[in-house]
Amino acid sequence: MGLDYTALLTKGIDGIISQIDEKLSSLDITDIKNVESIEFYTALKAELEGVNALAENYRNEALRLYEATSEKEYLELAQVLENVPKKPAKTFREALQSVHFFTFNLCGLYSMGKVDDFLYPYYKSDIEKGILTPEDAQELVDCFVTYTDGVADEEVFADIEGDTSYIESYN
Repeated sequence: MGLDYTALLTKGIDGIISQIDEKLSSLDITDIKNVESIEFYTALKAELEGVNALAENYRNEALRLYEATSEKEYLELAQVLENVPKKPAKTFREALQSVHFFTFNLCGLYSMGKVDDFLYPYYKSDIEKGILTPEDAQELVDCFVTYTDGVADEEVFADIEGDTSYIESYN
């Protein structure tokens, strides 16, 4: 089973919750055939609300650490977590953070699939806008792979331009 990371990135968790609410409101709760669907969508909504709450806690902690240390990385993380995973990702960094948070909360139980399919548009857009360099993207991907601690298959992170030499350095 694969998760719909494209929906996560383009709609955000709040957008997915809205879809769940629409589905739940369309189900007749008096019809016994709908019990499993209602339970499924209710549990899914609870999980997603939990991911949002955890992201908010991480954002608050990042702000606290920034105030205590003045290290800009904490402020940058808080700014990213202000948007994702709750809202649609706008940048490559936000997309990576959203995928990481979602996968982290599922304890790596599901494959991320072909991450290049859903991350490449963010990479390409940021490169074209000049807000991201290939070197900065590589650092973000390296951190992502490190933080997912084996959840992600390193082979799917081959350099967008086709250079896979950095993957070999991990082996």
